[in-house]
Amino acid sequence: SVLYLARVGVGEIRVRRRARRSQLCETCQSKGVLEKVERRLRTSRTVEVRTSTEVAIPFTRGSLRPAILLPAEARQWPSSHLELVLAHELAHVGRYDYLTQTLAQGSCTFFWFHPLVWLAAFEMRKERERACDDVVLGLGHQATDYAEFLLELGRGLRHLETTWSTGVAMAH
Repeated sequence: SVLYLARVGVGEIRVRRRARRSQLCETCQSKGVLEKVERRLRTSRTVEVRTSTEVAIPFTRGSLRPAILLPAEARQWPSSHLELVLAHELAHVGRYDYLTQTLAQGSCTFFWFHPLVWLAAFEMRKERERACDDVVLGLGHQATDYAEFLLELGRGLRHLETTWSTGVAMAH
């Protein structure tokens, strides 16, 4: 219980540190794509899009002031790829997935001895990703294009740290 709580705490500290050191992504392309996706998803919450050389995979963090962190390479992505990522991550924001993940991690901390709690948290994580993928596909994107891009993201991944447990990552 204490070890898991420490792991989550270290993960949150690392995510916050990387978010603090990231740069606000204010290119015309990213702003335009973000506004387009926000309109299509009818998102009313303000979301910052940030990039960092320390980030290997897109993820969302925060509930009150959510932020989407992208790898630095995202600045060179075509707008179609950026749209896929932002749609997926904005779906996490709209669903308050960061908050529900935090609650699931808290449940795992307090009920560490109960295997069904761990199973429920694992299944919740899988269903959360499927729901966000469904949002992307519901916007009219081709499933093959989306799957191809996810594979491309996966190929470019470096070793994923287990301490990323507090961020809601796209291609776990």
